Amino acid sequence: MIRIVASATFIIIGTALLSGCATNKGGYTSGKQVTDRLKGMSKRDVALKIGAPQKTLSLGANSEVWTYRARDDVENLRGGNCTLTLLMENDRVVKANIVYADRSFISFPLGSCQQFLIGLD
Repeated sequence: MIRIVASATFIIIGTALLSGCATNKGGYTSGKQVTDRLKGMSKRDVALKIGAPQKTLSLGANSEVWTYRARDDVENLRGGNCTLTLLMENDRVVKANIVYADRSFISFPLGSCQQFLIGLD
């Protein structure tokens, strides 16, 4: 009886943890969903939802590239590599690219990009 209760408790806790790791506010499951959402957003909206970019590159008077890189956190089972690049023209996103490599099955789609997606609805 104790084994059954312990097993059931383990399954419930495990499911809750996996669900928490695998979800993001917007429910994004593909890179295309993320890039489609970002296109047309203003610089201000991007900064509010995703945060400040780690790197910016000015391409001219009205163009710049913003780059975000996710930390490769070895302690985090949800980790991996994620790079988000945005081309801004006239203070709007005109092109977005996301490259990600989730570390494990726990990451599910876009788990390595979680720190960007947490505020993107």
